Amino acid sequence: MKLYLIRHAQSVANAEGKQMPDPALTNLGHIQAEVTSRWLKTHTYRASIHDVSGEALKPTVIYSSPARRGLQTSVYLSKVFNMPINVDKSLHEVGGAHACDATWGGLPRSDVLKILPDACFDAGYSVFGWWFQDVEEDIKEALMRAKKWLLWLQTRHNKDDVVLVVGHGALFDCVAAVAFGHPDQLVWMSMHNAAIARLDWEDGVCKMVFWNQHEHLQEILSY
Repeated sequence: MKLYLIRHAQSVANAEGKQMPDPALTNLGHIQAEVTSRWLKTHTYRASIHDVSGEALKPTVIYSSPARRGLQTSVYLSKVFNMPINVDKSLHEVGGAHACDATWGGLPRSDVLKILPDACFDAGYSVFGWWFQDVEEDIKEALMRAKKWLLWLQTRHNKDDVVLVVGHGALFDCVAAVAFGHPDQLVWMSMHNAAIARLDWEDGVCKMVFWNQHEHLQEILSY
């Protein structure tokens, strides 16, 4: 499995440097998402890091976080690859839907479909939303969620599948920690807005091809 991790583009919360419930993308974020999608479309994909020549990237599937900033970033991927987006509630940011001492259920399916009309939903995504807990998720729980999601992903996809995932910085830190043998301790890897990482699985072993690829963003880079 070739796993491409794409951090969401700049959100209002990123731009203002504060937490807020389910922020949308900024104008810059929309530009970043479009540029990143075009880069992936023209990216020279090599099935193996040892390949001399490559071909156009052809995703098998695209998964997205249920957060608004993830969904809005995924819109551009859906357009350039002409593919539906699979909205997976397991891909929310560390902590859940808690922000500014507010607790809510996340976007209901009807609101998601206003952003992504062709969206597909995982079985656990309620018509009313995706988060219904009274307490914030801690790091230990987030690491366990990442571990379960990675195990599920490996049972669902074979070694030749190309999987694109739109998610969050801390979430991808958890994914990296689990993938490289640290399931009980967060590894702070860090990714810029709309940056990309690639992890390959072969015979149960994870290899990092690149992390925090953001050269395509240049003067529109943000964190």
